[in-house]
Amino acid sequence: MRMEFRIEGAAQLEANLATLGRR
Repeated sequence: MRMEFRIEGAAQLEANLATLGRR
């Protein structure tokens, strides 16, 4: 796993959480 992948994964998780929070 590269750090880039971890950063992208974290950003995606944050986006998913934000989407769920907006509901």
